[in-house]
Amino acid sequence: MRDCAASAASGRAQPANSLISLIKDTSLVSIITVSELMMVTKDLIAQTFQPLPLYLLAAAIYWALSAAFEQVQQRVERHFARALQH
Repeated sequence: MRDCAASAASGRAQPANSLISLIKDTSLVSIITVSELMMVTKDLIAQTFQPLPLYLLAAAIYWALSAAFEQVQQRVERHFARALQH
């Protein structure tokens, strides 16, 4: 009974994109953040003098991380949705 209540409560307690918001808004367990990514990008720009390709690469890295965490969040939501159906 406790497991059913816990899974039902967690499915209702978490908003749709809470994991993605958590990644974007905080530094979670030393995962690369926007400020760290931009600092490394600026250091590389100082060495290569090519800002556009490096900023595009930084944007692609950030997008890939967000997309990966979005996939994880969707799988977690589907898992809890199945638990609520049974």
